[in-house]
Amino acid sequence: MTIQLVPYEARPHCGLMGGFIIAERNGYPYADAQPVGRTFDDRQLIADLILRYDAIRAEAVPFKQSLRLIEEAVNQIGERPSERTVA
Repeated sequence: MTIQLVPYEARPHCGLMGGFIIAERNGYPYADAQPVGRTFDDRQLIADLILRYDAIRAEAVPFKQSLRLIEEAVNQIGERPSERTVA
C-alpha cells in the first residue's frame, strides 16, 4: 500500500471527493470510493478506473516526499498548544 498526496495546484480530477481504492477482492475487481465500495465484474469499468487512477497518480507527489509532508504535518499538529481549556 502506498499513499501519495496530490497538491492543491493539480488540475481538477475525479479523486477530489476523497480517497479511493482499486483492488482485487476474492478474485473480483473492487473499488472503494465516496460514499461506498463495491465489487463488480465489468472489466471495461476496471480499465476505465485504472486510467483515471493513472491520471491522478501522474499529478501526485512521489511516495517518499508524500510521507515526509505527512510527517511534517503531524509534527506541526503535535507542536501546537492544546486548544482545550481547563475549567
